[in-house]
Amino acid sequence: MSKTQPLLDFYTAILESMNIVDVSDGRLSLKVPNENDEYSETPCLINGKRVVLPTDAILRAGTLEGMIAFHPLSEHTLRGESEIIKFLRKMIKFRLASVSSQLLIELMCIAADPEQHEDLSPRQAAYLQSVPDANDKTVKALSKLLQTHFDDLFNVYLKRPDDRDNDTFRRVAAVSFPLWDELNTAGSKVYEVECGSVKNKKTIAALFEYVFPNPEGPDEWSVGSNNGVAPYFDSLMKCYLGIGRHLAKLVYKYRKYLDHPDLQRSTLDWEEGLDNLDRWKILIPPLPGNEGALAKGEKEAVPAAPKSRSPGFRPDFQSAANQTTTASPEVVDTPPWEVQPEPAIQPTASAMPPVNLDSGAGLNWRDVMQHRPAPVQGPAYGGAHTQSHTTFQMGSPSNPPQTQWGTPVQQPGHWGQPAQQPTQQPGWQHAPGGQWGGGGGTSL
Repeated sequence: MSKTQPLLDFYTAILESMNIVDVSDGRLSLKVPNENDEYSETPCLINGKRVVLPTDAILRAGTLEGMIAFHPLSEHTLRGESEIIKFLRKMIKFRLASVSSQLLIELMCIAADPEQHEDLSPRQAAYLQSVPDANDKTVKALSKLLQTHFDDLFNVYLKRPDDRDNDTFRRVAAVSFPLWDELNTAGSKVYEVECGSVKNKKTIAALFEYVFPNPEGPDEWSVGSNNGVAPYFDSLMKCYLGIGRHLAKLVYKYRKYLDHPDLQRSTLDWEEGLDNLDRWKILIPPLPGNEGALAKGEKEAVPAAPKSRSPGFRPDFQSAANQTTTASPEVVDTPPWEVQPEPAIQPTASAMPPVNLDSGAGLNWRDVMQHRPAPVQGPAYGGAHTQSHTTFQMGSPSNPPQTQWGTPVQQPGHWGQPAQQPTQQPGWQHAPGGQWGGGGGTSL
């Protein structure tokens, strides 16, 4: 076994928990299910370069032309966020927001349907006391809100604490909930979405607080790190684990009533690898795109290319190499660090578009969600022992997917997952769940 294999296995496990897989010789792609219930892979690109694992074959090739290697342990502790850390941060935010938003809509649908209440255990039914006024209008408002403001559900950013923070950490992965702040404003609107009444708005806020207790607490969800090797990476991954395990408990608690609980979970059994960062860091030399934003006046050192004992792997990156980017710079938290461009993923000529990280709003749904099939029409919502479904298709604020309300429509999807036909269930029907691929095991 190669001496680098333990580190590569660690990286692979982290990426697979977000449905990012090695499709061939280290090349990373996001798995996107299509209308035939089969998976397609859309390439992961940053500024036109293919994201790859630093496999032995790629390193032996002696060049990373057209590629950017996923090697966050290259982090320079005196610099700002690297392109790979920004990429990883946005993918984590996307994954966690996908799971939590699906929980919100499904739990609200259960609360709005009294027929389902009698099947809940006392422990499961406890949350109903927080949302006694839930109804179909509340569900519809929440569905529209999550479609148009998915990226505002929560945010995670990395900072370098200073003396004013009275903090003892090298880095902090800080979590905030912009949507929660808007839910606590006056009136019946959340952003531009009309909830129908102040009561509906308060009901949505109460459910949000059930899924994320104490959302206004500055230290409730944030995680700090004093790791001396890769503090940005360490704090970000611990934040991911903390929120992921919390959501996993809710998924497990209501698994009987969720449409696709197994697809809302990911394997999070890579935590022990965080104890080996100092030992694994030296297995692979630092690689470009991973070290971080440069200090003013500092120039990136070009590592000497290793001697190649074989022709090596030369993937075809023609479509990626022909792209240009318009990514906006992101201000690094502490001067005098130079501004580095935000990682962006550009479209290619493939059947599915590449994973797209725009300059500030996270993943761009327009390229992925447009490939989903149209919903199937059916009987209206309401009535005892009838189907009650709403499509939850998240999109960008500028181009949200259409909501189908009052009809049993196709099931919503994970990261562009195709919708599924609703099926009859004895005694009651509930709202569709999301399909979030990723394996079983310790769940997210």
